[in-house]
Amino acid sequence: MISARGNRTKIAVFNDEIYDSSLEHDLITEGFFAVAIKDPKLSDINGHPDFILAPEWIRWLMPTPETSEMWITNLGSSHDRYKLRKKLKTSHAQSGDVRVDIAPLSVDDYKIWYESLYLPEIGEKAGAILFWPAPESLSKKVRVRPSGEVANYFRIFMYHKDGSFIGGSLWFISHPQSILIIAATAFKQKARAKYELSIRGMDESLTFAISHGLKWMSYGTDPNLYGVDFSLGLQMFKASIGMKPVFPRYGSFQLIKVIDKTLSRIDSANSEKPSVLIFAIGGNNVSDRILNYQHLPPLTPKRNFDLLWNRDFGLTPVRFVVHPQTPAVKVPNGMILQDIIL
Repeated sequence: MISARGNRTKIAVFNDEIYDSSLEHDLITEGFFAVAIKDPKLSDINGHPDFILAPEWIRWLMPTPETSEMWITNLGSSHDRYKLRKKLKTSHAQSGDVRVDIAPLSVDDYKIWYESLYLPEIGEKAGAILFWPAPESLSKKVRVRPSGEVANYFRIFMYHKDGSFIGGSLWFISHPQSILIIAATAFKQKARAKYELSIRGMDESLTFAISHGLKWMSYGTDPNLYGVDFSLGLQMFKASIGMKPVFPRYGSFQLIKVIDKTLSRIDSANSEKPSVLIFAIGGNNVSDRILNYQHLPPLTPKRNFDLLWNRDFGLTPVRFVVHPQTPAVKVPNGMILQDIIL
């Protein structure tokens, strides 16, 4: 079976049949960017050495530091530590210009966030895929109590001193898993940079997690191979503040091959060569892929336990680029990068 996934890049997904490389020409003609073999067998991994083995999704996770200072010192890169200190200093210096309000999330609050920030700041981006529904459909995604409060969710809203609404995040709190998940964020573009709202939000979430005794923090889950040059900056940000990419509780593993060697970017706002980033298992060596795949924890305990089962299992960022002389992705220090030049 072949299916197109997403409207940003079309991926041909094969579920119950053997992939035939002779189909590539027709798939490219039809506008498919990549091919994926879902839930591969060991024979598939061995039989397709030109594919990358990767999880369908990645989750960003880190242990909750005991203090804000430990958050900084725990970063593996001196450059990341310097940048975070600088951004925190900027955020703290301008804290009088930005008021923060944290409260349990209600449907009314969600409507304000959705219409004031999420739609205009996220939804209007080129090729945007909206994961959060309209307010009237929110109960289909999360549990809404009769009172209108959303179960296990908090919201942090940020207001400029002039009263304007400039940023907000949705937090999911799981006490059984002892985790705070930053489920969604949206900021006014100019205010985000001027007041370091992303860092302010992370700092506030850290304070909240510490005060509530939550042992883990997560910056949500992202599709793996999301699109050409799309959300790479966000992935870099998550890695630079201490989040590590791990396997989530859901989704499957897949073999991926980029077949469109032109890598036509969707947003050509800058002059960098287009590229795509995939978090892979076992790099580009078939024997390593097979070995790592065999040692993955079984799926059933993963789904029945929690998202922490694989926090120490490494994922390798693999970047596909058009030309090696103009790198389009700066991977944070401490993360191994393997280039595959098309």
